[in-house]
Amino acid sequence: PHATRPVDFGCIVAGRDPVAVDATVCRMVGLDIRKVDYYEPVRGRNLGNVDEDLIEVRGRPIKEVFKQLWLPYLVGFDAWPEYNIYAEGSCSSCQSLVTFTLEKLKSLGEYDKNAGISIVLGRKKELPKGVKPGKNLILIGDCLKKYRGQGPFASGCPPAEPFPLWAIVDRKDHTEIGPEFRDRMAVEAKQFDDYLAGLQKRKKKR
Repeated sequence: PHATRPVDFGCIVAGRDPVAVDATVCRMVGLDIRKVDYYEPVRGRNLGNVDEDLIEVRGRPIKEVFKQLWLPYLVGFDAWPEYNIYAEGSCSSCQSLVTFTLEKLKSLGEYDKNAGISIVLGRKKELPKGVKPGKNLILIGDCLKKYRGQGPFASGCPPAEPFPLWAIVDRKDHTEIGPEFRDRMAVEAKQFDDYLAGLQKRKKKR
């Protein structure tokens, strides 16, 4: 992502088994692999090693490079009660992107302004009951492409990083990377960086 605070782990992670690499990185950043849905299908198909005792880590051990990252989407969407979020059937990429977007709205002073809207993500046979088409219905990702026109739409699988944010703030579709894309992201990234720095300071004081 463009708009985060880079973290240096002081190492390079590589391996012949991409599943083992992925699981090792999860452990490095404090992500409980039991919360990663796709590891069970991986185990069932013998696509790679997930279990720590089956993975040989050469070089520095995980405990030496471990850094707990901020992973807001793992706390669940109840953490943003001001928004109506319909995430059933969605992937972890869109879920994490939406939670990232909600926090970015706070950093830009847009969170309270947009409270009450409905955000829909994931494959749906029909739109959730009670959701009304219009500018207060935000559609996230290509899984919902067939509903385009019923609310601002952020295209992509997953959408480009700022598209959900801009669909909410601008109340219009965002589907193409235009000439203003990077300039706008740069301005917002600075505000988000300041916001994250503030969160880190408050966390250290606790």
